[in-house]
Amino acid sequence: MFRRPEPLLLLLLLLAAPLLRAADDPDRNRPIEIHADRLQADQKSGVAHYLGHVIITQGKLTITGDTLTVTVVDGKIRRAVVVGQPARFRKFDYEKKRWISGHARTITYTLKPERQLWLEKAAHIESETGEQLNGAVIRYWPDSQRLEADGGKGRVKLVLPPQAGETP
Repeated sequence: MFRRPEPLLLLLLLLAAPLLRAADDPDRNRPIEIHADRLQADQKSGVAHYLGHVIITQGKLTITGDTLTVTVVDGKIRRAVVVGQPARFRKFDYEKKRWISGHARTITYTLKPERQLWLEKAAHIESETGEQLNGAVIRYWPDSQRLEADGGKGRVKLVLPPQAGETP
């Protein structure tokens, strides 16, 4: 029997909890560490470029890529862009007690004017319990709880495994 996925449930499973630290996420108050081969920063413009083997950690969140560009305005991070072949992330979802991981050529997190998370170029997100979302681009706006996935020249693919105790 076909079951219709609830969009809000899917949204929470795949993106909201794991990537955009919820208020009750213990990682939110942990320090952010950035490791790279090189750093080029311009305090006047508020732009910092981390180059080569970039690793970002905050609690149980890890993001890796080839480069990271961070834009700071008035002392606060406004935008962060990780580029890699691919850029990868792994995050523990404390609410669901499982790991979420994914990759894309570019991962962009923007805080102003509206929080946005974009995974671009061969975007893939999956949970260790089997949910998956693939597309050329995945865009998420957590404040308005909107999600868009675009297949580009291909198609978007969503995988929802059977729930425990569910019969066909």
